[in-house]
Amino acid sequence: MEKKKSINEIAEEIDIIDLCINPIDGLKIIKECEKSFKCIVIQPHADNDALLSYLNEQNIPYIQGCLLAALKIYR
Repeated sequence: MEKKKSINEIAEEIDIIDLCINPIDGLKIIKECEKSFKCIVIQPHADNDALLSYLNEQNIPYIQGCLLAALKIYR
């Protein structure tokens, strides 16, 4: 399988972007994203003030927290 270099190279529709990455790289990915999506999930330690400020300024919906922990709660 060929490695994608940009989220924009994904042919399929995107529902959720799950950031489990350095916040500086996460912000870069989101700023470069031209595809539509419904929400971003920011895993623990993948956030910083710059990322959160950008998401708030752009009115991009996001959830902060661990998906694995949340899945255990809502099973």
